Amino acid sequence: MRYNHLLFHNVAALEKWKDRDGLVMARYPQNVRNHLEKGNIRAVKVTASEIRFVTNAREYFVMLEAMDKDCKVFVFCGDFLHSVHELKAGVKTNLSIQGRGRLDKVRPDLLAQGNFHFSVWRIVMDGSIVIFHGVNTFGAAIEAPDQELLPGKRWLAYGSSITMGANATDVTSSYVFRTAQMTGLDVSNLGLAGSCLCEKEVADYLAARRDWDIMTLELGVNMLGIFTGQEFTARAEYLLQRVLEASDGRPVVLISPFDNGYRGLPEDDLANIRTREYDKSFLRLTERFTDKNFFFIDGRALSGGVYGLTCDLLHPSNAGHAAIALSLAEKLKEILGRTGE
Repeated sequence: MRYNHLLFHNVAALEKWKDRDGLVMARYPQNVRNHLEKGNIRAVKVTASEIRFVTNAREYFVMLEAMDKDCKVFVFCGDFLHSVHELKAGVKTNLSIQGRGRLDKVRPDLLAQGNFHFSVWRIVMDGSIVIFHGVNTFGAAIEAPDQELLPGKRWLAYGSSITMGANATDVTSSYVFRTAQMTGLDVSNLGLAGSCLCEKEVADYLAARRDWDIMTLELGVNMLGIFTGQEFTARAEYLLQRVLEASDGRPVVLISPFDNGYRGLPEDDLANIRTREYDKSFLRLTERFTDKNFFFIDGRALSGGVYGLTCDLLHPSNAGHAAIALSLAEKLKEILGRTGE
């Protein structure tokens, strides 16, 4: 969304909250968040949300405030990391950004192969509730970037905490961020940690969005402890049906759970039982949907095995996220090539 000469990417709403100055950046609009069974707060967190603009200012301030916990902020010039900052929870902070290193000195044609033009400032935020207070360029011109300065293809990613980037050391190490870099896709990350439950309202919201060229749906792992295989199938089926009906031929990719330790639990453990039930559910879903723009990827085929996991034997480490990204990037390139996108 565009606001005050800025482009807010992966931000569905800028909200004024009672007794708070500034605007809260939310990844999901309030009318959808109010129907989430567990993920209302997570849908506000600015995981991989960005503020984008172009300015000729030699120095500028970005004024932000983290509400619930400390938050890392990564500043990029296009694809190039400029600096890393930290917001302390409850403290209104002026981030002072200066210069572009050598980017303004080298020949522009040497930088032309990037996904983003190097003139685009990207303020990338990592997993907190963040209030936007403003950008001060001290009188220098500032504008939202034109589309030709941004990647040409857009990716919408819905999924669990793993899609949201859990257990990567920061959002730029997550499989979604890395995959976007390797494919040249401009990603909107709609992951919901612990709360990817395929609610009807989320399905309808995703189907109504037009700002994507490929959509991935990483489903199942958050639902194992709540829903039977039959209940999961019904929810996932509604989501897929709604999205495919609205896709206009754009590819929709269903991803089953990545490698985890659930299959190593005792056979009578609920997580193990449900994992086997969900295996059958995914088989039913792939038999149910035969659209030429529907694709299925077994998440286990993307993972780096159990050695890419952290000690909870569920969430990937940085190495695990990197392994998923490397495999998924090749899959998405292949899918986009087959569909002519």
